Amino acid sequence: MLGASQSRSLLGRQHSDMGAQLAGEDLPRTAGRRPRVRSVRTGSACAGMLCRVTDSGDPRMANFIGGRDESGHRVPMSVAVLNSVASEWPTTSTTPPGVAEILRTSRLLFVHGYCVYEFFTVGVAWSLLAVETALRTRLQAGEGARFKEMLKRAESERILTPEMADCLDAGRQIRNNFSHPTGQSVWMPSMATSALMTSHAAIAGLFPET
Repeated sequence: MLGASQSRSLLGRQHSDMGAQLAGEDLPRTAGRRPRVRSVRTGSACAGMLCRVTDSGDPRMANFIGGRDESGHRVPMSVAVLNSVASEWPTTSTTPPGVAEILRTSRLLFVHGYCVYEFFTVGVAWSLLAVETALRTRLQAGEGARFKEMLKRAESERILTPEMADCLDAGRQIRNNFSHPTGQSVWMPSMATSALMTSHAAIAGLFPET
């Protein structure tokens, strides 16, 4: 299980407007904006993400809405909404292919959470693997370098801000919990959104556009 301080640090420090929310509340806003609802047909490729799902969503998705339209009416949760949220997380063309592929998989898992609710949690775990891989690549660290050591080094070399390093250290602890489970962890979409956005922002910062 996650410690309260870990969850607050990773999920709330940089994106405090993205708290976990229940039925009747909006999916977390992205960069202060409501998710744009795109016309993406279920079962088709989702905005180039090659995500194929059916209309049959996980029953738990009925507890969430996907935002509000221009008239303020609630928008049903859908694959299109999840894909729209994921497509706005920052990525850079300079991110090494190996890291970018792991990060892309985390987005696919997030979108597929519409059908398999537990995939939201798996997407978070995969995004943290991407962060660790990104640090190892950016620092040219050996295979034996530990996640915590790389975070300290990246902070000391001013590659990461103290705030981001602290945030990612909470993610490291969450990753460790995922690696030694006592049962299935289940995160709500809003919790996963915040963690995934943080992972994407961290990696974009490690490999900025030139």
